[in-house]
Amino acid sequence: MMRDPRSTDARERVAALDLGVCIACGKLCELTSSFTLPGLRGLERYVRTRCIDGHVMVGPEFALRASS
Repeated sequence: MMRDPRSTDARERVAALDLGVCIACGKLCELTSSFTLPGLRGLERYVRTRCIDGHVMVGPEFALRASS
């Protein structure tokens, strides 16, 4: 179910975030976008993250998830 991004309920906005750990600094980061590309194991999901210190990482989801 899609949540309204203009919602004024802070709990609803936080629940909609996909959070993780930045591989550069270990601080909180948010998944900002994703896309798929062909890889050795078929289609692989790539994600773009941005942490609270401003580090931006783009890579295969399995590699970014394995480091958190």
